[in-house]
Formats: sequence, C-alpha cells, structure tokens
Amino acid sequence: MSNTENEKNRQIEPLDYPLLLSMATETLYEVLGYITHQEIAETEKTEPDQQKLLSLRELSEEVNSLLAYQHLFQSPETLKEIHEKYSVLLKNRED
Repeated sequence: MSNTENEKNRQIEPLDYPLLLSMATETLYEVLGYITHQEIAETEKTEPDQQKLLSLRELSEEVNSLLAYQHLFQSPETLKEIHEKYSVLLKNRED
C-alpha cells in the first residue's frame, strides 16, 4: 500500500482536528482569493467570458456558504473532505 493510500485509510485522530480545521479554512480562503483574481482578470478582457464569470460566482457562493455554516466544521471527516475537494482547484489553477 502506498503512503497516499495509508493516509486516506488511516483513522482521523481527535488531535488532528485543529490541523484539519486550519487546513480546510485556509483552503477555502485561498479558493476565494483565486476566484477574485480570476474574476478581475476576466472582467478586464475586452469580451469577458460570461459563462466563466457565472461559474466563478457560483463557486464563490458555494465556498462562502461553507464558511458561513460553522456546524460543518465540527466534524473532522467533513473538514478533510472540504480540504481535499477544494485543494484540487488550487492545484489545477492557471497562474
């Protein structure tokens, strides 16, 4: 079994919670920063891609709603899922 598989399969320890909370919230705020950067870049174009702007706005609403619902941050499993889902966006960004 590879290290990545071991990490995914291991139990989430209670002491992991502060780290997971930090990683999840940091990831969400980084995604918001990325979205803002992309929106500005797109609106500065002579012919902005309206579909791209719409999907950026939808993603922004999704991330902001996650940040607003603090009860989601009570579960270490949810924090891990949030971090994994949104960190992929940051890895795939076009800088």
